[in-house]
Order: sequence, then C-alpha cells, then structure tokens
Amino acid sequence: MTDFSTGAFTAHLDPEKTINIRHHLTQVGSKVYPNVEMKDVLTELTRHVKRSSEKSPIKPVSLGAKVGSGSDPITAEALYPRWANFLKPNDILITESGTSSMGLAFALLPKGVTFHNQTLWAAIGWATPAAFGSKFLSRFNEKDEWDDSPESQIIPYEDINTKQQKITGERFPNIVLELCDSCRWCATCFNPRDLIMKCPICSMENSQVPMNIDEVCNMEFSNIRGITLSFDRKNPMR
Repeated sequence: MTDFSTGAFTAHLDPEKTINIRHHLTQVGSKVYPNVEMKDVLTELTRHVKRSSEKSPIKPVSLGAKVGSGSDPITAEALYPRWANFLKPNDILITESGTSSMGLAFALLPKGVTFHNQTLWAAIGWATPAAFGSKFLSRFNEKDEWDDSPESQIIPYEDINTKQQKITGERFPNIVLELCDSCRWCATCFNPRDLIMKCPICSMENSQVPMNIDEVCNMEFSNIRGITLSFDRKNPMR
C-alpha cells in the first residue's frame, strides 16, 4: 500500500482482499508465494482477463484558473493550473515520481499530449534521462525522417576543452588544487610537473584535486563540518 497505489492514501483497501504482485513474489491477502516472477504472473493474467468496454467514471477536468501572483507563496493551487495551461498540443509530459505526477495526473491536457511517469518503482531521477530520450525521438517526423527544426534541436553540453579541440586540435592545460588536510594550506598549480607533494607548513601529504582551466573553487570552513569545497565555472557554457 503506497501513495501511488492508493491514490495518495485516499483509497482504503482491505489488505485481505488485495493481491500484491511484486518483482519476485506475489502476496494474496496474508499468504506469500515466493519465487514467483512478476513477468510470469502478468503474462498469465493477460490471457485470462477479459478486456472491459466500460469507460472509467473518472474524467479529466480543468485544474481551475491560475491564482496568486508576484511574491505570493507557491502553493499547489497556484502551481498546477499554470503547468497545465503551459502545455501545448502534442507535447510530451515527463513527470517525476511525487507531487508533480500526482498533481497533474487528472489534469485536462491538450489534444495529443502524452503523459509519462515511472510509477512502478518510483525511481527518483528517472524523469531527467527520460525527458532527454523523449526529446531525441521526437526529432523524427511522421515519415521517420530526421527533423532539424530549431524547435526539436538538441545541443549537448561541451566543455571548454572540447570546444578548443574542435578549433585548434589542442587542449588547455589542467590545473590542480593542492590542499593540506591537516593545516588547510592550499595552492593552485598550473603545471602538474611541479606539484607540491608535501605541505610547506606542516610537512603532511597534500591532496590533489584536478580542475579544468575554466573552473573556480570556493572553500569554506566550519568547526562542525570541516572544509567544504564548491566548484563553479567562470563563464558557464550554455
């Protein structure tokens, strides 16, 4: 019984009347049948279950008019209608497991919109690669030809070295952040051949962190967390 299988816990199902088909076992009421594969169970079920011609009584409805503006709090009532109204016909909607999928599951979507969600395992992080894959496949038109229109264009990220190699065939030198884990002495080395292996202050071994030439590092220290390193780019590539 999860938030997905019970409609955000709104359906109060009797466990003794519930069949739970899992990956490697099936549970009927309180009885557990181990070593039963989900694929085998679903294959047999499809052979015995008759297709129903009845239409679902649940119908998609409008999520209402947009409410709130400016600095008002971001609430479900303010957010989901905006998302629903943002969609256009034939869009591909990828929702992550959680509130985004639940909030849009019963929205009245424009014609041709497809709704995708990884409900079975509720794998957090699924939506990002799924969205990229959907966008990639959507570049094929109805004739199964590659579509190079700007609306469907995908531009993969390229770091500064990849761009430079395409121009001159050369790469920028990597830099190394040297950090003493004992006294917190640090330095940036632009020539890996001249690395300072031992701290000049306390003579302890230094840690080496490789960086690209367009990266910058910010270091913070606290008595509770110790050293925190955060990295960013001087000119982020878009």
